[in-house]
Amino acid sequence: MTESINDTLLKISDVARLLNFSEVTIKRWIYQGKISSTKTPGGQYRIPLSEVERIKTMGQPAAGEGVSSPVDHLGQPVSIARDLLILLVEDVVETQGFISYWLRQQGHRVDLANDGAKALQLLSTYKPDLVITDLRMPDVNGFELIRAIRNSPHLSDLPVIAISIYVSKEGEDFLGYREEAFQAGANAVLSKPFDYETLEMEIVKVLS
Repeated sequence: MTESINDTLLKISDVARLLNFSEVTIKRWIYQGKISSTKTPGGQYRIPLSEVERIKTMGQPAAGEGVSSPVDHLGQPVSIARDLLILLVEDVVETQGFISYWLRQQGHRVDLANDGAKALQLLSTYKPDLVITDLRMPDVNGFELIRAIRNSPHLSDLPVIAISIYVSKEGEDFLGYREEAFQAGANAVLSKPFDYETLEMEIVKVLS
């Protein structure tokens, strides 16, 4: 869809309010390409007002069907956006604090591990909904952690988002970290520092 030059750009929160859908649903539509959007220089999504008017007129933005919600084994809708149990594996205390604070502000429960060894110890006692792990850590690093998860019959399907300062946002991979993380079994790889909207979109993506 082509935007008018004078088309007002709205925040996701405003669009969610106007359409009476959750912000996560709006973000999922953006990711699935079912609603037109642009990105600010700071990485924030903006949606043209004309798109809002179109959806009001034509209904949910899909090929006639709208966006289906995830369901559990009984066929009941489940939430993939709130009240997740997330294991955050990060050895830098400040980074660990920033990310865990944001995740909790979004309504998630967060357990912390300073390295892969501690993470594996925790994973031997329970299975979280998602693991977010740094790659370069002492003792058991992120690559080894991801491989251990993929080799575990109990954990092999556990979604993992890898994060690293050694992977650029432009996709350059001078040290091969991105490629190695994907080869190890990561579902997504993000460059640090990242904007939290990007992280939330990746969470929605890997859990869809």
